[in-house]
Amino acid sequence: FGYLHLYDKLTDEDIDLLKESEYEFVGSTADGADRFVVRLDPSTPSTGSGTEVFVWQSGNDIIVEGNGELQVFDVMGRLVSTQYVNGVETMCTSSLQTGVYVFRLNEQAQKIVIR
Repeated sequence: FGYLHLYDKLTDEDIDLLKESEYEFVGSTADGADRFVVRLDPSTPSTGSGTEVFVWQSGNDIIVEGNGELQVFDVMGRLVSTQYVNGVETMCTSSLQTGVYVFRLNEQAQKIVIR
């Protein structure tokens, strides 16, 4: 990646993950599921407004909706999976270790936490 930022909506912090190797935060049950936004492009809005949800988790599956090449990156920016998506596709999370992943489809990017 040439650009990888984490935006914390609660603290209004924009962290350059390529320069900072760690980011600490205090979370609570009151935090929203969309507290963090991972940005792969500086033109992506920090607040996530105007971006559409194209990937979500359902049990042990990841559901992806769209058309194009889906790329999955780990939090260090390493490409861990690539597949072509045409419509709605289901991925099993058993091939992914616990952690945060960035899903990129065309110009959209979204993070998913695998537990």
